[in-house]
This record gives sequence, C-alpha cells and structure tokens, in this order.
Amino acid sequence: MQLFFIIFIFINLCIQNYAYPNMRSKKKQTVIGPTCTQGGHNPLPPSGICPQSNDTFVFPGMHDVPAGQAAVHRWAPWFTVEWMFYYVFDAANIPPYFPVPQGNFTTSYGRTYYDDTTSQGRCMREVYDQRCIPIFFTDVLSINNNYSCDFLNIGNTQTAYLILHDDRPKGAPECCIIGQLFHPPPRNFSSNLYIKKASTIEDIDIDWNGLTLEDAGLFLYGFYNKTYPIPHDPTPASRPYVFYMMGAPQIATWMYQKFGDWDPINKPDPSVWNVPQACHQATACPGWG
Repeated sequence: MQLFFIIFIFINLCIQNYAYPNMRSKKKQTVIGPTCTQGGHNPLPPSGICPQSNDTFVFPGMHDVPAGQAAVHRWAPWFTVEWMFYYVFDAANIPPYFPVPQGNFTTSYGRTYYDDTTSQGRCMREVYDQRCIPIFFTDVLSINNNYSCDFLNIGNTQTAYLILHDDRPKGAPECCIIGQLFHPPPRNFSSNLYIKKASTIEDIDIDWNGLTLEDAGLFLYGFYNKTYPIPHDPTPASRPYVFYMMGAPQIATWMYQKFGDWDPINKPDPSVWNVPQACHQATACPGWG
C-alpha cells in the first residue's frame, strides 16, 4: 500500500510538470482600469450596452444619422498615423472645432501604431511627445501632464502599459499598468458604438461614432466618410479624422486628437511592440484602479 501511494504521488507530479502543462493552475490576472468599454478594449456586457453617463451632451454642427443608415467603418489591418492632441481647459469650449479650438489649451504631438497581425496578437502603441494624456485624477501623475509617455497595449497578454521617460514626475514609475484584461480595439470597433452623427468640417464629410460611459463622460470618434482601397485587404480602409473625450478637469476638460498623416500601407516595425524590462514587474499606475 505504501509503495502504491508513492507511485501515485510520483505519477501526479509527472503529469503536473511534464505531460499536461496547460492543466497547471494559472495565476489569475488582476483587473486594472476600465471594465466596460463597449467592446473597444474588453467584451461587451450581456446587456450589449455599458453603463451610460447621466449627463446631457451637445454636438455642435452635427446631425443625427439613423443607426440603420450609418456608414460602416473599419480600420486598416495595420497603420501609423501622426496627430496633434489639444488639451482644452474650458468645459464650455465644446468640440468639435473648426478646425482647432479657441481660447486656452496646450498641445502634444504624437503618433499611433496599430497592427492586427503581429505574432503577439493585435497590438497598439500611442506615443505622446510632449504632454501625456491627462486621465489621472489623483496621485503623482495628476499634478500636471508636462511629461512624455507611451501607451503600449499587447493583445496576447491583454495588458496596457503606461511607459514613462526621463522627464516623468518625481516618484512616478518607469512603467505601470493602465489596463489589464484590456485589448487594443478591433478593426470594426465603431460598429458597437451607438451614437451616430455626421457633419462637415474643412469641407470634409465626417461620420461620428460614439458612446457615453458612467463616470467618464463622452467619447466620440470621427472617420472620413470616404473609404480608401488598400492592396492587402479586400475591404476599403477608413481613415481617422478626430477622436475626442473628457479628461481630468484640473488639467483639461476636453481632449481633442486631430489626426494627420496616415500610412495604412507600411507595417510598423516589430520593435514597436517590445515591452521594456521595467514593465515586467509593473503594477497599477499611481492613482489608477
């Protein structure tokens, strides 16, 4: 009996360590950041609609488009796009702008890299050259946004990192996690957005897709109404025009991202998706949950 018991333990150890590695217990990931983003960064809820803001929003210069008549938009399989972010202080200075905001604002140049075909799954990186996006309401990252940053979201790990540089605030980490169980947007993310509007800015016809989120306010993404054939995908690609959302009001109530040069042909270099060593033991960003 004792021999049988020893053999039984030995066999179980072999199974755990060699035969069936996928059966080993896995460390459960901690959920960090937004848990409901209307399918943009995590699955849709059973109801199909994330909890909405109770605030009332206005949409200057836009008209409603019935859902059944709204254009279908889809990102290219990969792209790089340059942009300028406007951080607007006055809550009454409501987007969209024609073509840029008036009054008090600061800016940051940057670019977005996206690739739905990498060996690490769908990946996305946003690079803020001068000022990081002001989404922190408390702690060291909320005092100002006068520091550069990158947001790197790796599909396979469903983790989004905030990467900070030498100009980071005193006491801020080199890397921290802003989203976990959090993936880059799918190419057709706008299909799940239920605000559908249209307008013309700079003689360009714009299709707007958006949503509101409880405690986070309004998010609106504008595409050029015209789509563009690309050689590596049978579906014409949609070009981004503007994205805007609400920010931390001590720095900017409105954050307005005006897209510029767009390259849907050349793949981002694979090094763009390298996760820095500082991120390997990263935890939630200060002031973030």
